[in-house]
Amino acid sequence: MVFHGQSWLFDRTLSDGEGRFSFRLPFSPWNPRWKSFSEQFSWYVVAGDVDRGTIGLMASLGSGSHVPHEFIVNELTTVAAVWTSAQFLAGSRISGNAIGVRNALGNARNLVDLRSGQPGPRVFDGVNIQTTTLARLHSLGALLGACAGEGDCAGLFAAATGDNGDRPTNTLQAAQQIARNPWRNVQALFDLLPAQDEAVYPPILRYPPTDWTLSLISTGGGLDSPGGISIAANGEIWANNNFMVGSQSFLNPGIGSVPGLGVTRLTPDGKPISPPFGYEGGGTYGAGFGLAIDQHGRVWVGNFAGSSVSEFSSDGRPLSPAPSGYTAGGGTASVQGTVVDQFGNIWSANQGGDSISFFPVNRPELGVTWTNTNSPKCRFNSPFGVAIDRQGYAWVANLTNPAGTSGSIVRVDRNHPERCPDGPIRIGGAPQGIALDSLGNLWVTHFGRDYVTLYQPSLGTWTDITPPDSALSGGWGIAVDGADNVWVADFWGNRVVELCGVAGNCPPGHETGDLISTKAGYGGAGGMQHITSVVIDQSGNVLVANNNNDQALCDTGIALDAEMTVELEKRSMECGGNGILVFYGIAAPVAAPLIGPPRRP
Repeated sequence: MVFHGQSWLFDRTLSDGEGRFSFRLPFSPWNPRWKSFSEQFSWYVVAGDVDRGTIGLMASLGSGSHVPHEFIVNELTTVAAVWTSAQFLAGSRISGNAIGVRNALGNARNLVDLRSGQPGPRVFDGVNIQTTTLARLHSLGALLGACAGEGDCAGLFAAATGDNGDRPTNTLQAAQQIARNPWRNVQALFDLLPAQDEAVYPPILRYPPTDWTLSLISTGGGLDSPGGISIAANGEIWANNNFMVGSQSFLNPGIGSVPGLGVTRLTPDGKPISPPFGYEGGGTYGAGFGLAIDQHGRVWVGNFAGSSVSEFSSDGRPLSPAPSGYTAGGGTASVQGTVVDQFGNIWSANQGGDSISFFPVNRPELGVTWTNTNSPKCRFNSPFGVAIDRQGYAWVANLTNPAGTSGSIVRVDRNHPERCPDGPIRIGGAPQGIALDSLGNLWVTHFGRDYVTLYQPSLGTWTDITPPDSALSGGWGIAVDGADNVWVADFWGNRVVELCGVAGNCPPGHETGDLISTKAGYGGAGGMQHITSVVIDQSGNVLVANNNNDQALCDTGIALDAEMTVELEKRSMECGGNGILVFYGIAAPVAAPLIGPPRRP
């Protein structure tokens, strides 16, 4: 069992000749007397002698009332358990930060039905069945099954051997090596698969995948073209929505979108909590990229269409005034990046106003806006992304540049905004997304560019990093994980790209800026659309916002003739993105909510 993120061996038992076994749980979640107390415990089962044998299987049972009375342990439950808990599994024991471990064990139910030992219902829903997730899950089960069933483990153990020569000795170790390094030996593992008609769990992959990640898309709760994502302290997922659910957002050129009015809240395993249109009110209107959660769980939303900032309680109640939200004296304009600093202040980047706004802690109605007039040294030019460093300075990415100048970032002092200590720092390109690592280095994406920029304030130097083999075609959002490695949301490439960071916590042979993911990037089993935000939660999951499906349609719309056709009616719904895609367990966990540089939980 797992209690406060630490594993405790509860019981050992032997199966009978048909593989059946039983045990009793203390503090039974099915006994009303213990129901509340049992929520503090999570459970998992390991089958096989993983210390001496080659076979190790596993099942994550979850916690509280989610623990089933009867369950199956097989190759598919093993894959689900290992991939979702990859950052916490060592040998046969799971341990780590309490929130991350609990949510990881719960996420396994998305991939497998414990009672049947077959793929879970989320795998078969209308969005996910159009990806290769089912075939990947079956294929990974087949790799473990060939070893468990026929004893042919040499090929699996060789292909799962780490770059440091760490060779697995059982199937559980092999599964963990693959889950934590899904970019490694992709072809070699695929070559071990049986023929389709020999697979125990059909269908399996017919062609080599781009990687061995497992991912699912979450929908509902108002999700429609999400722009920004934030993670709450309990692991709940929040997103803002660029469009209104069900709207024909781009029908005629020039009409533009029907802005979203709602904010989405999901459980840590991706189930909707918010109503079908999301949480509304508080001036929320046409949210863009900006979304942040403060130290008290309050949610702050940057309204691009509404040119304001809205505030919600942790349970979704609007706290900002209707219908305008907070406008910082009327200075907010086309708000994008929205962040919280360590003191509880809110910052917003006003892309349409060449300014940033500052809302003081607990008094957002007293917000002020800093422009190129009252802060001339800053030089804000369509500011887009904002990040907060350890000292509470705000770093702003200027998306566009005055004629004859290069792209820039600027550091803003909350106490003396007119000073901007360094002035604009010219780094070229079109800075858009911005993130800090734990050492104070900044990573910047550029709109429509195939590179990212690393700026190191301690050295005063910047370096453009272009991943090889066209592995990046236009980054948008960017995040740094708990090991200081970098994750780029490649909007134009429909993929996430992982780069080696500055701290040196990379696979052997990798240096700062090197590509860790495959050159194809992580594409979410074919389920990724044009993505904006990328974030990392306490379980090491990487979450991205599927923001739109057809950028050409979003840019130009479609011409509606006098009479609607079947094809035009279909296309009228194809601009908006379909939800949030989560990759299970592939990054070093990050404490939430994210305030300032990333921290390990």
